[in-house]
Amino acid sequence: MKFYDLQNAPVYKDDLIFKRSVAKAAVPTFVIFGLSFGGLLVAFHVIKINNDGWITYVAIVLGLFGLLPLAQFRAALKPTNWLMRASQSGVLIKYRSYLNRKLPAADVQVVALDYNEIEWAREVIERRVTADSSHGGNSVSATTHKFIELRIKGDTAEIAGKLQEENLREASATSHWVDFPVQLMDDGVVRLNWDGITPNIDSALKKMGVHIPIEEAQKSRTDYASTKNLSPEELQEKVRQLNASGDRIAACALAKKALRCSTTEAMKFVEDASSVKN
Repeated sequence: MKFYDLQNAPVYKDDLIFKRSVAKAAVPTFVIFGLSFGGLLVAFHVIKINNDGWITYVAIVLGLFGLLPLAQFRAALKPTNWLMRASQSGVLIKYRSYLNRKLPAADVQVVALDYNEIEWAREVIERRVTADSSHGGNSVSATTHKFIELRIKGDTAEIAGKLQEENLREASATSHWVDFPVQLMDDGVVRLNWDGITPNIDSALKKMGVHIPIEEAQKSRTDYASTKNLSPEELQEKVRQLNASGDRIAACALAKKALRCSTTEAMKFVEDASSVKN
């Protein structure tokens, strides 16, 4: 196990590269800006629809909301957009999110694992139930998330320390995205968030399967919506897990529901919980 900054990571032309899908990142951008542009056409009477000016305001608001997916789309186009690179000797995992490309490239953010350091790999499909913040946390929504898990042989204290360093580094940055694509789970398992990643999980497992055992896929259902009989420690851990997986909205909704607090107080709780462990 070796660690590198982005500039010195040993990448090769024949690596199989797994990254955030540019096409998937583009869809919400074009949809939102398309609606916004259409609204402006209506507002300036290019398209004849009677309105009292409300369409103009809607178009402007949509345009502002479109800045978020636009930033994600632009980040997906950069060479820093990759999560894992697989070669004949092992894998490189970049645990800094592609969204945080503006943080210094000289920071250590890549871990190299030889195949002989990996005990097995597997796919994990999680059905996640979360509180729906649009209804005050009184209703729930369900989403499906995909991961690749790698069981690391030996001590994982070093990678745990590096992930924690990255968490603290991003938290101290003036501008950053809350997105942690790599987590260290129990029993030395490194989990990679594969939502929106291309090529798909089957391609990754096929590439690694030549060198390491591939375990049977695991399916799970995790309830992040229920707050009944939830201890303060359990609440903190659930909030941390949601935030670490990139679902900050669900983390805030859970905190707000459990603590019966304001949105501002819930966001503060999420930040404090996430700074404890990653």
